[in-house]
Amino acid sequence: MEYRLLGKSGLKVSVISFGGMRIPNVSDEVAYKAVNRCIDLGINFFETAPGYGDSERKIGLSLGKRRKDVFLSTKTTICSADDFRKKIEEQLKRLQTDYLDFYQMWYVNSQEEFEKIIAPGGLLEGAKQAMKEGIVKHIGITTHAPNAAVRNMIASGLFESITLYHNLFKQEYAEEIKLAHEKNMGIVVMGPLNGGMLGDKGEKFNFLQRGKAKSNAVGALRWLVGNPEISTAIVGIDTAEHAEEVVLAGDMYDDIKNTNDVELLSKEAEKFRNVSKDGCCTWCQYCKECPAGLNIWEIMDLHTVMKIYGTLDTCKEKYSKMPKKADLCTECGKCNERCPQHLKPMEQLKKAHQIFN
Repeated sequence: MEYRLLGKSGLKVSVISFGGMRIPNVSDEVAYKAVNRCIDLGINFFETAPGYGDSERKIGLSLGKRRKDVFLSTKTTICSADDFRKKIEEQLKRLQTDYLDFYQMWYVNSQEEFEKIIAPGGLLEGAKQAMKEGIVKHIGITTHAPNAAVRNMIASGLFESITLYHNLFKQEYAEEIKLAHEKNMGIVVMGPLNGGMLGDKGEKFNFLQRGKAKSNAVGALRWLVGNPEISTAIVGIDTAEHAEEVVLAGDMYDDIKNTNDVELLSKEAEKFRNVSKDGCCTWCQYCKECPAGLNIWEIMDLHTVMKIYGTLDTCKEKYSKMPKKADLCTECGKCNERCPQHLKPMEQLKKAHQIFN
């Protein structure tokens, strides 16, 4: 496993880190095995959030005496300093710890939201107070904001790390990653497999199997590790077996150093970006609370699969079996507001229904 400095925090973190979004889908026993296997394999950065189901509880339960062996990071959304204090106390209990190595300002997706968290009495003030008390060691920010707003967050100098959505398929923040690196910020990548798409076992993505990478998922992670500006890539791990696969990318920098692999893979991926110009759903499910009861992410995923693989008939059949179709959309616009990828789900639902119905 390769370890890199997480910016000016001084922490040396594994280039592959544990993301807690997936473990709510498994039992306590499976989660325990996954967490501990990750530590055995050299993963030392663990990231979670209160919005990830019972992820915090399961991580706290699983770490036990091994808490000292990892850097633990969680986060929360816009709130006042007073509300933050209540939230962090609850999080510490769930995580069974008395301190957090990193605390993230979460889901700061616009310039306006950025200004709210740094305002007097806001979230950042609460986190800084927690730092003074030793409850929080370092502060970072996570964002899906427009590029200009992200650059302002980096230029502010208020955070030791920034978490950005970046992978072989989506490279909109490439320049911001360079800027953050120049500012000595830790760069944490979320969505390294683009919601699992790049880990697909289909032949379309077999071009990722280069060098030591024997699976598409490891190949996609290998591409990220090939960028020395990236500190770590968060992978949603839910089983010990999954950990054993993705950890292989942790020692692959030498495998692609001084080669043109990174450029070659980017050119191959460009073909898929060209057939999916309106974006690719990553199954974050922030659109889950649909008033019409639609599984928006499933419909959007079918739309993406059809465009990339050309499997129109298969997708039509799957759509026909869905209990609720996209024509039930009330056009309330809530999914458009909540989508961190700014994919305009409401418009994509219309397109999908026209094609599949």
